[in-house]
Amino acid sequence: MSIVNIVMQSLLPLAFYLLLQIMVFLTGINLNSGEELRRWDNRSILKTYISGQMLIWAVLQIIAVPMILCRNRFNALFYMFVVLVIVLGGNGCRLILKLKRKQLKVKNNTDFPLFARIVCLALIILIVLQVFSYFLGQHIDQDDARWIAEANDALVYGDMMTRYVSTGDLVGGFETFRDVTSPWPMFFAILAKMLHINVPFAAHTLYAPVALLISYGVYYLIADELFEKAESRFAFLFTVAWINLFFAGTTHTQSVVTLVRIWQGKATVAAIIIPLLLYLAICINKRNERIDWIRLSVTGCAACLMSGMGISLGGILIAGIGAYSIMAYRRWNRIPYWLLSLAPAIGFFLVLFFLKG
Repeated sequence: MSIVNIVMQSLLPLAFYLLLQIMVFLTGINLNSGEELRRWDNRSILKTYISGQMLIWAVLQIIAVPMILCRNRFNALFYMFVVLVIVLGGNGCRLILKLKRKQLKVKNNTDFPLFARIVCLALIILIVLQVFSYFLGQHIDQDDARWIAEANDALVYGDMMTRYVSTGDLVGGFETFRDVTSPWPMFFAILAKMLHINVPFAAHTLYAPVALLISYGVYYLIADELFEKAESRFAFLFTVAWINLFFAGTTHTQSVVTLVRIWQGKATVAAIIIPLLLYLAICINKRNERIDWIRLSVTGCAACLMSGMGISLGGILIAGIGAYSIMAYRRWNRIPYWLLSLAPAIGFFLVLFFLKG
């Protein structure tokens, strides 16, 4: 294989995928409050990007499940999803341009003490090593084979969730009901079609490192809420990274799902969604802003895309977060937002229940 082919087949898809993250960021602006739109610092930029990723996943979940149930073709899902993301990203760009230049407040909070810089450097080295582990190796198991086969079948045959993953033959119905209500493989099918690459490369090599960085981004937001000093925040993240690296007792520990198989739906729930729900719980209890309740709803819907565990565990966590915040602080006017955040988990659970019935 020539050097040109290597570049075309690996580096160019990676570069284009990184460019797509700009669209993710622009999409996240739709979930920003007015003050967050005017103030740009580490926290608001990171929160905007993560919110954009949740919104994109939530949109895919909302349109994919009914289209799969109606036996629509994969191309219809692909183009509808692309159009909706472009609309959301374009609206985010409009919101930025709408602000006058004098309204923007760029806060420089990178003037860290020497000890904070040392800890930050050690943290960066540790995270970079973990990111490169996804480029140098991969883990494949039975669940992974099923998801990759479902995504590949959608690309090759055009129908979704209606084939035996082991043979590719038509089922006549749906083989795995829980994948119908949590169509996580369709995300990788869309990504593969968009970048003109195969599904395993999209899932194992491109998505996984970015997902790992998102996971640490969520932990940084948590640290930002819990600690005032920069060195304390970096020390918290370093501890999390160290635990992920060395505390892999079984195949289902947080360490393994984060560093070995984060592309799997339930692993993304464990590595990203659950910590993000914890962060939103902290924000809601501290500030009780409407936008955080909306983010809770979007995150709950995004969790449903990934697995049945996202539907069940995400719904349970959201129920607990909302019930505590409303009853402990007597925020009765937030009940509609709480019910809205529970609606995706309840709705998709009922769909799954009737499918199995």
